[in-house]
Amino acid sequence: MNSTCMVCGQAIDPEGIKAGGSKTRANVAVVNPSQGSRQLHDDGKWYYFCGNNCRAQFINTPEHFIQLRT
Repeated sequence: MNSTCMVCGQAIDPEGIKAGGSKTRANVAVVNPSQGSRQLHDDGKWYYFCGNNCRAQFINTPEHFIQLRT
């Protein structure tokens, strides 16, 4: 799992983001918004972000950011 935001490169803790403490009906962990955000992409992978602003940028042009970080 990546340990930096997919958009800005800031250090993040993906486990802390997933530590929301509850689950959705589909048994997916609810994120802890004070830790960051995440997005499930078409490639079946979760991508992690320092916050909702970076997540929104990723949603607009995900392939650009995936290319930058690989």
